[in-house]
Amino acid sequence: MKRFLIFRTDRIGDFIASKIIFESIKSNDNRNIIDVVCSKYNENYLKHYKYLNKLIILNRKSIKNYIFSILKLRYIEYDYLIILDGKRRSFIFSLFIKSVHKFIIVKNKKLNFFTKIFSYKDFLNSEKNSQFKNFVKFLNIIQIKPIIKFDYYKDYIIKSNNFLKDKNYLHLHLDEKWFEGYYYEDYDYMNLNSYNLNLFLSFLKKKFNKKIIITSGFKKINSLEFFIKKNFFKYKNNYIHKTLKSRIIFIKNLDFRDLEIVVKNSNMVITCEGSLSHVSNSFNTPTLCLIQRNRKQTATFWTSHMKKIKYLYRSDIKKVISQINKIKF
Repeated sequence: MKRFLIFRTDRIGDFIASKIIFESIKSNDNRNIIDVVCSKYNENYLKHYKYLNKLIILNRKSIKNYIFSILKLRYIEYDYLIILDGKRRSFIFSLFIKSVHKFIIVKNKKLNFFTKIFSYKDFLNSEKNSQFKNFVKFLNIIQIKPIIKFDYYKDYIIKSNNFLKDKNYLHLHLDEKWFEGYYYEDYDYMNLNSYNLNLFLSFLKKKFNKKIIITSGFKKINSLEFFIKKNFFKYKNNYIHKTLKSRIIFIKNLDFRDLEIVVKNSNMVITCEGSLSHVSNSFNTPTLCLIQRNRKQTATFWTSHMKKIKYLYRSDIKKVISQINKIKF
């Protein structure tokens, strides 16, 4: 039996992508103990995994929280301390924690001088290989046998489905990455005004002959809000398309665990590369994934291990439609 402290203070999608590490540690010896240093946002998600022993919230903006969290761990001696998120805040916090072995997974050598002083072992998380392959390599270094095929949602309490009964639909996730002005400035965007959104929905309905469930992210997007107001009417807690009726439904204000249910019950997902593509891969759901052409290496770094994913290059929505038409399903 060994005790692990793993730092994962970033996004939920990053945690899901790194689950091979958590699952492999438990699979090698079910008595292994895994504590996780996380963010407040992550904690609300990670607390639903039964095999995680202790969650320690790291709030760098609160000195009181920082000191209290250190004191909670100060007298525990770990066998392995793994800074999986590669963050400077995690590295500074970890200096106060006792561990036989200390590792930090990094994408560059910016902290190299300091990690050597404090006897940390660096693992370079290079995009030359996929993220999944890098994690397999890292597990071999710490002498944990990797599980190549595993259940991403093993020992996870999936939220009860109390709002969605259908299981034969296409899931279109329109988060901020679809709309110009809400994400990277140098990305190509789809010109999603009301006309083009209706054009896209009509195409998807005709192409796949399925009900379409639309969801959005957590950021308020003015053009999407206007589109919904103009083209949908509210029915109970959802929004129904005025022209396409119940074949197109928009579900508003879902949290991440609700989105998991929508993905789980869908036949196909259309989304931008990100946390939802990790969820669709976890449920083995066919996925059309929008990526930036000149950043394909970064996109495939995260997704190349996914077996049911097909890429769409970000461009004007009419060109995206043309790409979908050429894909063999």
